[in-house]
Amino acid sequence: MLYNVTNAEIILFLFIGIFLIPVTIIWIFIYRKYKKTEKALLEKSRELDSFFSSSRDLLCIADLHGNIKRINKEWETTLGYRHVDVQDHKFFEFIHPEDLQNTISAIDSLRNNKQLLNFVNRFRAKDGCYRSIEWRSVSHESMIYASARDVTEQLRERESLLLTQYILDRAPDSCIWLDDEANVIYVNQKACISLGYTKEELLSKKLFDIDPCYSSSQFVTDKESLKQKKSMIFETTHRTKAGVDFPVEVSVNYFEYKGKFYSLTFDRDLTERKKAEEQRKRIEQKLNQVQRIQSLGILAGGIAHDFNNILSGLFGFIDLALMQSNDSSVNKNLSNALSAIERARGLSSQLLTFSKGGEPIRRPEDLFPFVKDTVQFALSGSNVSCTFSSEKLHTCNIDKNQIGQVINNLTINALQAMPGGGVLSITAKNVLLREDQNQPLPNGLYVQLSFSDTGTGIPEEKLPHIFDPFYTTKPNGHGLGLSTCYSIIHRHGGSIEVESETGKGTTFKVLLPATNESPTITDPEQRVIHKGSGIFIIMDDEEFIRYFLSRIIESFGYTVLCAKNGKEAIDLYTETNKKGKKVRSMIFDLTVPNGMGGYEAIQEIRKADPETPVFVSSGYADDPIMANPRKYGFTASICKPCQTNELAQILDECLI
Repeated sequence: MLYNVTNAEIILFLFIGIFLIPVTIIWIFIYRKYKKTEKALLEKSRELDSFFSSSRDLLCIADLHGNIKRINKEWETTLGYRHVDVQDHKFFEFIHPEDLQNTISAIDSLRNNKQLLNFVNRFRAKDGCYRSIEWRSVSHESMIYASARDVTEQLRERESLLLTQYILDRAPDSCIWLDDEANVIYVNQKACISLGYTKEELLSKKLFDIDPCYSSSQFVTDKESLKQKKSMIFETTHRTKAGVDFPVEVSVNYFEYKGKFYSLTFDRDLTERKKAEEQRKRIEQKLNQVQRIQSLGILAGGIAHDFNNILSGLFGFIDLALMQSNDSSVNKNLSNALSAIERARGLSSQLLTFSKGGEPIRRPEDLFPFVKDTVQFALSGSNVSCTFSSEKLHTCNIDKNQIGQVINNLTINALQAMPGGGVLSITAKNVLLREDQNQPLPNGLYVQLSFSDTGTGIPEEKLPHIFDPFYTTKPNGHGLGLSTCYSIIHRHGGSIEVESETGKGTTFKVLLPATNESPTITDPEQRVIHKGSGIFIIMDDEEFIRYFLSRIIESFGYTVLCAKNGKEAIDLYTETNKKGKKVRSMIFDLTVPNGMGGYEAIQEIRKADPETPVFVSSGYADDPIMANPRKYGFTASICKPCQTNELAQILDECLI
């Protein structure tokens, strides 16, 4: 049976068709769009996950309270943490205690400013060590998104660079960087101070502007050599902004950076070192002079001793001849002979100055008017005038005879330097030596004597030798004058220096230690004729000395017994006492070859007799025993050669 469709049904079907078809089409479109969008979102999510997991930076998501929500795999590589190790842990749990407050403040700032860049703190890794982490963070809604990098090594390198910069800037030596064209690209503070430039001025200079000895061609040559050796050390000269040159030691090192040549130089100012080296050389020269003189002294002392023994014989026999002669013409010749021998004694005295172990016989003395009198006497009859300038001087502890010899030698030296006449200027002043003056002498008070002439001067090449024994520039000179001066002043604890310029003159400066002792006051020497009586023992190893000395002593009224060594003298003394006779006095020779000398003999005599006057005699006039005879048991000393009137005065003073 056919079903009849009503109009209402037709209308319903039409409505449904008209409504559902578009809706279906729209739904299909929307569904397809949704799927496409979903696919794109999934794709984006995969990309984000891939980026999050593969990023070499540390990525972190946390809430605004600091609770960690998510981290990437780089955390495990850098810090050792996996996601499960830190999830929902407080960010602050991992911060170094010293950085915690700054980190809290940074997160507070992040909440307000929404962004935080280049914030660095120390984050604890899983192994317990702290790493320096640099953060870049933003906040969005209620979350914080952060990326970070481990900058521990970069900070160490930066700190190392800063430390290096600090050290170079404050290095005690000048530090200069040069590029491959010799341009100055860095200088430290010391370089600026040494050269007198500002840093900006030096950075506009080339090496050749500060090193006048260096040329561009030399720089090229040295650059190639430096590439091979990597470092070099040499001496050169630098010039300051004021144009003053000074010596430097340069230590240069080669570097190559990004294919370019660089050199770093450390420059040390050698000015003070050079001065010290010159001072050391001068001191070494002085020491060498002392050693040469000491070596010569061993020989000179022996020669002078024997020479003085011979002179003693000449003095003695001539004195005896004078005593026995009534012929005036003969006496005149004998007196002239004594004068000639006296000059020979002066030469012997200079030789003795070198003798080993010699000591000046020193007393506190005023140098003026002694210096003035000695100089004027030496210049008498010459065409050289003299001027004196002196302040109130300290007293000096000196051997007046030896210092007189120095003054006389320096005066004669000046006189010979001015054959056509001239002026000798003598100045004297007190000086105080301090450590900072680089003097070879001990600190303290000294008196300085300066002898300045207007003569020919001494050539520079001869100056180092003028104090050498037997060195002379004069045709008739014996070369002992200045070396004697040097030896005497040295033994007095002083120094002697010379300054000279050819054609303008020479100045000798003598320094003598000052003393607080009062000067010795002595009466002028008086010549007397001594008279005495009693037994007088003479001990000397030289027969001719025993002969003439006994004749002279006998002429004074004594009975003389002679011995050739100390043992014989002791035996004579003992035998005389056994006979009930008293020995009035004795003279002992200090040195007896292959026998008992005076020192050993006096020790034995003094055991039994501490009172009898005993004199020590020697050609070694500067021996310590001769300088201080009482210390060794003797009454006084008699220096060979000795004239009759000198012996008479000594005996008259001691044999009361």
